[in-house]
Amino acid sequence: PDDNKADASYPRKLSLVAQQSPVKSQGGRGVCSIFASTAQLENLYLKAGATNADFSEQYLQWAVKSQLGEFTTTEGSNGQANMKAIVQYGIPAEAAWPYESVRWGTGNDPACTGATQPTRCYTNGEPPAAAVAAAKFKVPSSRYLNTNSNKAHITSKGTAVVVGMTFFYQAWNHRASTLPISTDLWRDGFVTYPNETDKQKSLEKRAGHAILIVGWDDDLTAPMRDGTGAIITNADGTPKLEKGFWIFKNSWGTGNFGVDNPEGDGYGW
Repeated sequence: PDDNKADASYPRKLSLVAQQSPVKSQGGRGVCSIFASTAQLENLYLKAGATNADFSEQYLQWAVKSQLGEFTTTEGSNGQANMKAIVQYGIPAEAAWPYESVRWGTGNDPACTGATQPTRCYTNGEPPAAAVAAAKFKVPSSRYLNTNSNKAHITSKGTAVVVGMTFFYQAWNHRASTLPISTDLWRDGFVTYPNETDKQKSLEKRAGHAILIVGWDDDLTAPMRDGTGAIITNADGTPKLEKGFWIFKNSWGTGNFGVDNPEGDGYGW
């Protein structure tokens, strides 16, 4: 159900960035939802008064596949499964099983090749004994949100929201795009609405991504672009603008995407 009330009034801008743990990098592994979900757990613990919240993405990747038994034949996952694993089993501190940014290959295990690989190839093996024995951090429950309820939830609960989505390469200004991109928008962390050409081209090599929404700015604008990368203009020659952006924490590290974002290095709009 939609959490919004008919008379709801929200601020034009709201940011929970100050309550977030440092931006991390998923490296070369397709585990964005694991990072978004771990960042959510860290946000909840920091909001609850923890002085340090740094939990193990490496362990959560294993827990979803080996304990929960979901997504066992793929590197990916989703927010629902991740939060279910956190609720049921919990995850330890990062130090118990530090994240490995490169997924296992044949050098680690001869079976780690081909389209379908053993689950251990996607989890980089089994957790060390110290991680199994370590204290586990949990939350009591998780829930779905209507996509129209993000503002209501963030305003009333004061916590972030994990979101999964289809990935549009030009909209993200990603180097894998077959269409022209903007390095300035990349550095600013802007993800614009995909034009029709971008939708078509991106779905030819479909991918997904997950992020942590930590606020919004209803007055922020960015120019609209067509498939050639050109700015779309009004009849009087002025740029057509997209208005209103979510603020999100990404998992591509710092010094690259969003390096110039005013909310912080590694954040995006």
